[in-house]
Amino acid sequence: MNNDEFKYYFHGTNITDPNIVNGVFNNGLINYRGNDMMSTMWPMEIHEGELGKKMKEYSGTKGSTVFVIKIPKYYLYPKTINGELQQPPMPIWKHLSSSGEHGDVSQLSPELVYGVYFAENDSFLPNPNYSPVHNPNGLQFDVAQIEHLMNYASEDWIRFANSRNNYLYDQLLQSDEKTHMWDDYVRIYNEHFGVESENKHNSQK
Repeated sequence: MNNDEFKYYFHGTNITDPNIVNGVFNNGLINYRGNDMMSTMWPMEIHEGELGKKMKEYSGTKGSTVFVIKIPKYYLYPKTINGELQQPPMPIWKHLSSSGEHGDVSQLSPELVYGVYFAENDSFLPNPNYSPVHNPNGLQFDVAQIEHLMNYASEDWIRFANSRNNYLYDQLLQSDEKTHMWDDYVRIYNEHFGVESENKHNSQK
């Protein structure tokens, strides 16, 4: 896989508890500001062989632990020609709650969490569940994804992306599975990235 095909984000924290780390690996990264990556992660420009150096430099700015998010650029900023998408975007957030003690809560798909760096012992723990092709069933789009669609894509895609915010996760999941909404897109990306057609980890279970 070509490293230039991916966008990296860092999430700094002081978490070192193995149980919490495994929870992120298995269930995804929680964000208390909804479907907005930029509210909890920092975009990083990382070229081949630079990840270790960049993690060390970043650690300490937001905490000694750095979760690394690695997402195919196709999902975030798909190429369009005359409003027609050349690569279908994929939703990445499981919306958990819009009210209550913590307010607007969403969870990033665990397959997109590449791993975690611990500055205290200069070590990197890869996420065994990481995959460039995740399960999008039931998920919603990020704010940045919708903004990109509004600037470059067709009205149909814009309406579709926005409309998913009006439904609960269980409703979206049921609809997506019934209509096989993402099957063709997942197949396309499985072939592109050389991923087995049946991912071992299902983020929605």
